[in-house]
Amino acid sequence: MRGSALRMSKIVDLPTLRSLAEQWRREGKRIVHTNGCFDLLHVGHVRYLQQARALGDVLVVALNSDSSVRQLKGPTRPIITESERAEILAAFECVDCIIVFPELVPDEVIKALRPDVHVKGGDYTAEALPEAPLVRSLGGEIAIIPLVEGKSTTQIIQHLASRGWDSSSPRASHVAGVRVEHRVVAIIPARYHSTRLEGKPLLDICGKPMIQHVYERTSQATTVQ
Repeated sequence: MRGSALRMSKIVDLPTLRSLAEQWRREGKRIVHTNGCFDLLHVGHVRYLQQARALGDVLVVALNSDSSVRQLKGPTRPIITESERAEILAAFECVDCIIVFPELVPDEVIKALRPDVHVKGGDYTAEALPEAPLVRSLGGEIAIIPLVEGKSTTQIIQHLASRGWDSSSPRASHVAGVRVEHRVVAIIPARYHSTRLEGKPLLDICGKPMIQHVYERTSQATTVQ
């Protein structure tokens, strides 16, 4: 199996995950689990997932659905849809399995998986994790991985906002999967010394120079600033 087929095979549902977890335990594999939104993937996530994978033999990533990201982060998030986020994560060699969950906390995933290690980033503490009691009751431990300095989704979005980016703006578009603010500037070329009609841009048409008609039509475009 190769390419996109291999990536998509990593994305599973809850019954499949439960079956895989049973198989991994029979094989004596140490199961590592983490969860999050991953709604603007960056190098900090890559390093975090690589460190999480090093704590065991199998890494399962529970991914917040679009609806749960909106509940957690607000109506302008996620920036990238759950299907695309899942496919990107599946392309990581260090990630063995991905499951999308709709709740705010992945309790059902944890119950099905019964991970040996539950990993979270350094912006959390083990005591503050709502899922920590469940993980421990199933025999698992909590591991906190330090944040990569200067690499967090919130910091990146704050930086973009400081540069005028607004994800709710109707003028925002998608570049490489990320909504970015852009300006549209109209340029009207006008050649005065036309070989067929000298002074063409300034010729009168219904009481206005031709260039004035063009300008007025252009200014009606809603995307032009």
